[in-house]
This record gives sequence, structure tokens and C-alpha cells, in this order.
Amino acid sequence: MTVRSACVEIAGRPWLELEIADRGPGFPDNVLARPFEPYLTSKPEGSGLGLAICRKIADDHNGSIEVRNRESGGARAIVRLPLAAGGEDSGQARVGT
Repeated sequence: MTVRSACVEIAGRPWLELEIADRGPGFPDNVLARPFEPYLTSKPEGSGLGLAICRKIADDHNGSIEVRNRESGGARAIVRLPLAAGGEDSGQARVGT
């Protein structure tokens, strides 16, 4: 599993981008068709709530989440959250709400 974070600019605004990727089997087609639908799961013991909860959190912060399969195998999720300036001299940014 790899986790990457970066500050990116989209439409002139700063965003925090988090990418989580693995080298597993990827998402089945039926999950990719509706990845954020509650209770949809491909796992025998899964609740199907994980991605629905992640989307709710991203939405609550005016962000986004997308999931897809990697061409090289495995799955990838990208979460983007808008950044607000941390202050003139702080040298930091904070996730905006």
C-alpha cells in the first residue's frame, strides 16, 4: 500500500490531495459502478459502509473522493479537500470547512 499527499491547485484554488493505492485485486465492476452506495460490498464480512462514510466526510468538508482500479493492478482512492490560508506569516495551510 502506498499513501501520497500533495498540495495541488485546481481552478486557481489550493487543495490537499491524498492518494491511497494498493496492489490487490482492485474493485469488482459492480462496486466501481456504484462505489459510494451504502451496504454495497464484495466482501463476505464487509458492511459496505466504508466508502459511503469516506464520501460523507469529504462532502462535509467541500471536498471530493474518487475510486478506480489501477492499470497495473490494485485499487486507488483519491481524496481532495480545499485548503484555506493559515495566516500571512504562518507558512502553513489548514483544511477549510
